[in-house]
Amino acid sequence: MTDAQRLEMAKQLWGNLKTITSKMGIGDFREVKALSSPPDAVIKTFSMALRAIRQDKKTSGTWKEVQASMANPNNFLDSMKNFDYANAKSWSQKDLIKYAKAPENQAEVLYKKSAAAGITSHWLCTMGKFYEMAGD
Repeated sequence: MTDAQRLEMAKQLWGNLKTITSKMGIGDFREVKALSSPPDAVIKTFSMALRAIRQDKKTSGTWKEVQASMANPNNFLDSMKNFDYANAKSWSQKDLIKYAKAPENQAEVLYKKSAAAGITSHWLCTMGKFYEMAGD
C-alpha cells in the first residue's frame, strides 16, 4: 500500500470514528453498567476503552473499576465522543492496533453480548485501524 493510499484510508477511518460516536446512545451504557457479572469479552472491551480514555497504563481493567468510571454514563460516553485521537500515547495506539486485530474483539461478535459493548468495540477497532494506517 502506498503512502497516499494509507493516508486516504486513515482519513476515511477518521470520518468513521465521528460517525460511530454520533450513534452512541446513553441507554445501552446504563444497561451495561448495571451488569454485576458481564461476559469476559464485555469486560475486556470496556477495560480497553477506559485505558484509552484515561491514557493510563495503570488502569486495572476490573469490572468494578469500569463500573465506577461509568457512575455517570453520560460522562463516560462524552469521554468517548470527545476523545483526543491526535494525542493518544504511543503505547495506547499499539494496544488499540493489537485489540483491533483480534477476531474476538470485532463489533459483530460483541453486539451479540451487548449493544454498548458492540458500539464500543466498533469505536476501539476503528481507532486501532486508524492508528495502524496513520502510523509508520
